[in-house]
Amino acid sequence: MLLPPPAGGAFPVIQWTSVAGKTYTVHRSTNLQAGFAILQDDIAGTPPLNTYDDPTPDAAAFYIISVR
Repeated sequence: MLLPPPAGGAFPVIQWTSVAGKTYTVHRSTNLQAGFAILQDDIAGTPPLNTYDDPTPDAAAFYIISVR
């Protein structure tokens, strides 16, 4: 889930449900034909929700969350 930036904030907020003991990776793309790149890796699960602020916002960004 992508949330709008908090009042006064400049970064999009990405939230997803998480599980303890799992590690997450946020992938980002500004061009779906070019594919996705890792934005942040090794994010520990912090149930019930994980949150990540994208430090490189773009008006047309797409995100995927992977888990391992």
